[in-house]
Amino acid sequence: MRTKGVVTIALMATACGQPKPPCGGDWGGLSEAEPAWHVRADANPDGDGSERDPFLVLSDALEAARGADVRRIIVGAGTFRANLDVDGGPRRHDGLELLGCGTELTTLEPTDAQEPTIRITEASDVLVSGMTLRGGATPLFIWGGSEAEVTELHIDEPRITGFVVDGPLSTVDLGLVTVEDTQMDDGGQFGYGGVITGAQVTWSGGGVSNAHSAAVIIDGDTATLDASDLDIVSTQPNGAGAFGRGLQVQGFAGATVSDSRFADHRDAALFGLLPGPLVVQDSTFESTLASNEGGDAIVVTGIDDRGARLDPANFQATLERNTIDGADRAGVLFERVTAVANDNVIMGTGTGQERISQEGAVLSGNDVFVVPSESLEVLREALTSVEPPK
Repeated sequence: MRTKGVVTIALMATACGQPKPPCGGDWGGLSEAEPAWHVRADANPDGDGSERDPFLVLSDALEAARGADVRRIIVGAGTFRANLDVDGGPRRHDGLELLGCGTELTTLEPTDAQEPTIRITEASDVLVSGMTLRGGATPLFIWGGSEAEVTELHIDEPRITGFVVDGPLSTVDLGLVTVEDTQMDDGGQFGYGGVITGAQVTWSGGGVSNAHSAAVIIDGDTATLDASDLDIVSTQPNGAGAFGRGLQVQGFAGATVSDSRFADHRDAALFGLLPGPLVVQDSTFESTLASNEGGDAIVVTGIDDRGARLDPANFQATLERNTIDGADRAGVLFERVTAVANDNVIMGTGTGQERISQEGAVLSGNDVFVVPSESLEVLREALTSVEPPK
């Protein structure tokens, strides 16, 4: 649902995922609903963007929509090469609609692999729908106070980072967004699924698979993530053999995660490094393995990467009704945090250490934690956020 002043990036599966036009031989009801510019892979190079004579080049449609009364673009099936800059302002692209045929039929690849395939800057009330973004350093980049809703978007084989949402004023709603097979850069680092820096993001459905270093990073004291029904699986270490974390919440960012699945991570499936309020409920954690360090399913620490031991009252964590099955070391590890833990089921830890409290954690709830005679070492290191050129 579109809201005035909100940038919306969505896949209209109900409109054309059956498939229905424009996925079929004609444009059909989707284009008849209101005036639109049209793009097809088999179009005449001299097309005018009409339904009968569509554009061949996607960027031509974006330029035609700039500041125009008609800001709806319908993209047919096929693979299109473009770097699209969706700029805000009433005479630019506010109110743009970019509708594809679905992730299986409409694919965008970048002309310049170093630049985002879709970059949204200070824009509002924009709808992008129904496509896969394949390749490129950072296929989706939203920043500058943009407000966006992104649903049913597939990002495939990005290099460095699948998507970036940069704040502090950007607000994005993700639904059924998936990132798959993120590649490391030439230095063997990064390879993130997504990076949220200072922005406010909700995310329901979809997830990240086969990333490196971290699947998703939330960073900065104005950053929040409200996530549900995610599948965050199989994060590999970087080129140096370190990390391989699922979700990392750091720098006083906050997160609420519910009804989600974490599986096959290294070092930690969920890592809170100086987090803001962190709530994890009704989620499952399967098979957390050690890389250079760790092998703990959930780690929340109030000790920074320089070893400073901060006030536990600054870091709040709540774990409720989660199931952890298989971790090389501990199921849950708290350091210098104030936490509530209730009704979490933990089994199959490699060392038999299910719930560990150390370094002054203040705990309540019905889960029982133990203090080991020797503290378990934690790799307390922030992962570097990577942003493409602005």
